Amino acid sequence: MSLINKKIFLFLTLIFAMYCAVKIGTAWDTGTHLIMGKNRLDYLLSFGSIDKELWFSKYFPGISYTLTAFFVTIFPKQYEFQILHLLNLFISISGIYGLARISKTIFNKKIANIVFIIFLFYPAYFGHMAINPKDTVITVSFIWISYYILKYLQKPNLYQNNRNFLLIISFLIALGSGVNLVFGGVLIPLIIFVLFEIFLYKKFINAKFSYKKFLIDISLIVLISYLILVIFWPQVHSNIFTLPFLFLLDTLSNPPVGAPATILNGEIYLVNNPSKIYVLTSFILRSPEYLLILYPLSFFFIFFKNNFFKNKIKNFNYKIYVIIKILVIFLILLSVSPFPLYDGMRKFMFIIPYFIIVPSLGIYYVLSNMHLISNKILLSLLSVLGLIFLFKFFSLTPYQYVYLNYLNGKTSNNHTKFENDYLATSMKELFEKSKFPKNEVIKLNYCGVGEGKIKRYLREFKFSNVKLTKDKKDYDYVVMTNRVNWDSIDWKDPNPLKNVKSCFQSFEGKLISSVSRSGLKLSMIKEN
Repeated sequence: MSLINKKIFLFLTLIFAMYCAVKIGTAWDTGTHLIMGKNRLDYLLSFGSIDKELWFSKYFPGISYTLTAFFVTIFPKQYEFQILHLLNLFISISGIYGLARISKTIFNKKIANIVFIIFLFYPAYFGHMAINPKDTVITVSFIWISYYILKYLQKPNLYQNNRNFLLIISFLIALGSGVNLVFGGVLIPLIIFVLFEIFLYKKFINAKFSYKKFLIDISLIVLISYLILVIFWPQVHSNIFTLPFLFLLDTLSNPPVGAPATILNGEIYLVNNPSKIYVLTSFILRSPEYLLILYPLSFFFIFFKNNFFKNKIKNFNYKIYVIIKILVIFLILLSVSPFPLYDGMRKFMFIIPYFIIVPSLGIYYVLSNMHLISNKILLSLLSVLGLIFLFKFFSLTPYQYVYLNYLNGKTSNNHTKFENDYLATSMKELFEKSKFPKNEVIKLNYCGVGEGKIKRYLREFKFSNVKLTKDKKDYDYVVMTNRVNWDSIDWKDPNPLKNVKSCFQSFEGKLISSVSRSGLKLSMIKEN
């Protein structure tokens, strides 16, 4: 692809991503995090004279919330969510660029380009880029920390005891921890890699690497990142030496949970006791078909065409070993972690960057050996699967995060197998196309969507005669996504999920309006 064609491709992709960012509705708790950021910004700019934080804010230092709130307030209030989505989008895109930089550093430019494209169009990540102010920030922080660690090991003369490096890496650690206090757990595979690399393997590390400077830098990074974190954390200002650790322990013992139950492949689980294969199942059923085929093919090439990779890439076997080890460590950690898993791949989005590197190597091998008839056939097959994927990808616009591959069967039946629009972003479109009677008071029930979001859209679309209710019988209409109906969970029963249903299953009645993509219903309004 020529440089001009690359620029055109990137420009059109950016325009499309920005269109999705502006078109899509807000995620379930976007308003809450924006309020959190604004309140914290007020607190900091007034030097502590204002503290109106929500009660659970003590568990979220929220650096990213505060910074995005600062930029959002520059623009008119009626555009605040569109601006917030665009800010989130550009933060997320920086992660894609960062992963390409990592791939170029450890492999080469061609592989970096392949990784860039696959990551950009990975549905779970693309779909969250604009609407998710939390998990994408963790992913971006993790990617750039990985990149700077590599550079630190390779070029100690430039990065050791370097003030800019210390500030950047410290800020990234604080940024990730500001979203989730247990962000340090995400860094465990990187920490293991660094320790083994420095003291055992020594494949990346430069001969000029100073162990003394390394210890000094580690100490400074811990101190600086801690200070950055507490600056944006008003709840610990009364005692910055003990309160952060008390809140961390509280988070570890009682992880904040946004949903009590979830649906995985037709089975309903409590989120604090999810399926042991939740992560693996999600990757298999939510990844494009061409990637699933590429995985075994890529391993075949890596093992049986190993000389090709070793001739092209220095220390290739060690590098692929590190990547696979990081993936395995993540899978082990998530399988034994007490932290809840729900909302598709949202809770472990930081694995996706390393997940897509292996199939990228398979594509690289095929493209580099097009003189082989077998590779021409493979490329034709992959191209067909890629086109099938792209058709479905664009048909879901702007809700790419609900993507499920064809291993799940008929698309229209997938509302029984997963919580698809778990972030309820289709509510905006649903209310846009809905018409309630205007000459009478309407009692509107709701399920699988937050009350605050509904109230905002009722105001936005001027449904002043609509009143919300949670009465199971006395209501006129019900608005819902296909999340688990939390009200159907019987916490008094030893088996609380015995009679549990999804929202779609819980309410019968005449369908008034709905939002669908590729035959999959995301949200609907029914008449009682």
